[in-house]
Amino acid sequence: MQEADRKLASAIVVAAWATVSCAIFGTLISGNGRADEMSVASASLGFEAPSAMNAIHIAAQSVERETKCLADAIYHEARSESEAGQMAVAEVVLNRVNSGKYPDSICGVVYQGANRVTGCQFSFTCDGSLKQRIEPIAYTRAQRVAKNIVMGHGRALVGSATYYHADYVAPAWASAYEQTARIGRHIFYSDTSGAKRG
Repeated sequence: MQEADRKLASAIVVAAWATVSCAIFGTLISGNGRADEMSVASASLGFEAPSAMNAIHIAAQSVERETKCLADAIYHEARSESEAGQMAVAEVVLNRVNSGKYPDSICGVVYQGANRVTGCQFSFTCDGSLKQRIEPIAYTRAQRVAKNIVMGHGRALVGSATYYHADYVAPAWASAYEQTARIGRHIFYSDTSGAKRG
């Protein structure tokens, strides 16, 4: 796992821990709802309870949203792949987040260009796939893989790949990049030139 992925995973774990701590803190102070106990408890923890809880809530919502976007990408791009194939697609998303050439969030990467008929980075975001009925078992599997990746339990399967395509197509852009892996029906590529595509 790359250093940036470890930092992202660490931040997510801290946010999750803080959310649990906040829930425990909230339970402790909501027993009788007395303001003086709330002030003493929040002062002993070194923060003002309402603003800290709000910040943690916002962070938890952000992690949840990012995990959902990753699950959406895994489901639509690799639901018929093995777990390794699904993790490989997720790695490409994280590699893009960390590259500095794409949006700096999972949702930003996954849905980049989705408002255009062509030019979206992941075809499912602009080809009508999002209107199709979800297969619950396959989506649950994609969610599990996404949660594992977001929590830092990924594998280094595709190197620095930021592109991939199915092995039954031959896009013109593929020859401009270095192939890093072939997993299931996908071929993965890295941009070693520093140029930006899309």
